[in-house]
Amino acid sequence: KPSWLVNANHVPIPQPGGKYQNTRALMRWACQSGLVPDKFIYSNDDIWWLTPETPMLHGGPFSKYVLRLSNSYARGGRETLKLLRAQGYADPTSWSLHTPIVVHKEPMRAALALAGNSAHAIHVRTLYGNIAELEGAQHRDVKIHGVGLPEAGWPYVSTSDDAWQRRQIGPWIRSRFADPSR
Repeated sequence: KPSWLVNANHVPIPQPGGKYQNTRALMRWACQSGLVPDKFIYSNDDIWWLTPETPMLHGGPFSKYVLRLSNSYARGGRETLKLLRAQGYADPTSWSLHTPIVVHKEPMRAALALAGNSAHAIHVRTLYGNIAELEGAQHRDVKIHGVGLPEAGWPYVSTSDDAWQRRQIGPWIRSRFADPSR
């Protein structure tokens, strides 16, 4: 918990694994805790809502999404595709965008069980979205890594650390959200 965060509940949860294992451990905790409602919104700290709505967005066919990936995220994507196909999802949808997602505990627990404790970048959001049979609009990812600003009508924008600190998106967001939240 950063020192500047006030008026927020904080539950310290050990995170001894790698990035992906820790993220799954935190989601497991949320899905088992009575402190978290059955239906909640999962979002990352680098996602900004540009509208008051929370539309569910997907990236289209997961098999096409995986082809565009590189590095360890691609390996995790291929493993995720195998897991989904083994479960009978012939043409699963990608829910791996940098956007908030509405979570229901029961199907998320099933997705986490399927993901196991692999150190790889298993795409739990995509496992969950298919298991939960989520519906939403197809959209391109809203993550801005380099130069550029959100396109008109985007409900969210997400930034990389570099883009936030060194590109035009950081000042654009800071000017749009100039007043600190409560």
